[in-house]
Amino acid sequence: MPVESTIANARLAMRVANAFALDFARLSAAAPDADLLDSIIGVAVIQANLPPVTWSDGEDAYAAFENPPPDELRRPVSVHAVASSLRLPYETVRRRVAKLAAAGLFEITSQGVYAPRAVLTTPQYEAALRANYDLVRSLYFTLRDLGPAHDPLQSVEPRPGPLSGCDPVAVRTVARASAEYFLRLVDPMTEHFGDLSVGLLMMGIVRANTDSISVHEEATGPLGSSPLLPDEVRVPARLSDLAAALNMPYESVRRRVSALVDEGRCERKGAGVIVPARTLAQPELATVVRQNRGHMRHMFGSLAQLGVLADLEVERPARRCAPGAA
Repeated sequence: MPVESTIANARLAMRVANAFALDFARLSAAAPDADLLDSIIGVAVIQANLPPVTWSDGEDAYAAFENPPPDELRRPVSVHAVASSLRLPYETVRRRVAKLAAAGLFEITSQGVYAPRAVLTTPQYEAALRANYDLVRSLYFTLRDLGPAHDPLQSVEPRPGPLSGCDPVAVRTVARASAEYFLRLVDPMTEHFGDLSVGLLMMGIVRANTDSISVHEEATGPLGSSPLLPDEVRVPARLSDLAAALNMPYESVRRRVSALVDEGRCERKGAGVIVPARTLAQPELATVVRQNRGHMRHMFGSLAQLGVLADLEVERPARRCAPGAA
């Protein structure tokens, strides 16, 4: 495959991943009024609470919503560890964790913080898990429909799922796998831009700039072979739309965008702003784009080995899993 096509394929996969990550963060909101930073801190805490020991002999012992891991299996994580993993200031994480704990979403102990079972079994959390399952399923089919070069499995053969009588099947398994993928995706963005919120803002701008072009239109049209989309096809993102989409205060968005423009990472166009091709061509971001494909395949490969992808392939009437069916 020509180098140009390989680069274009990686860019297209990154565009799909970028949209997935932003949707995942919104779905993961710890509370209706939580911003994306609260959501990501919540994801990091929940992910750190459960080591992968729940996976045994290729199956997830706590796959279904009705069978969550017990609290005694959860390991509290220190605020310092969460802050370090997200490259956030300790005080920022401490303050936000305290706010989420006051809202009843976290328990803080002398060993650290954890999300208790009671929080992870509410109807709201169930709805979020099932929506995330659909989001991952949509990502899977989007990649497959783009052609063999984007096949998320490549040579991995999915095995039948242990919960094939339930729908959705392993919502907690999918949530853990997608959370791991999400955190791997945003980490280098944070490292590159020096701030998680700025990284999310850049992701939001990139998405808004290209939303007018469908992924399939881009893949099959003349733009599909371009290493980078030309700036003239990028639709400027309005700051008010960005603030609403990212659930960020308008003034924070305005201030950060002004800094990004001053740094040359963004450009003002008309009533909005774009992330120009020259910014996306920077070596650090090009590395993120290449690594993303490996992270995607790791997620879907893990789900395939656990038998979950076989169920993603099946459409059936919604039916809850019996307690303990996992």
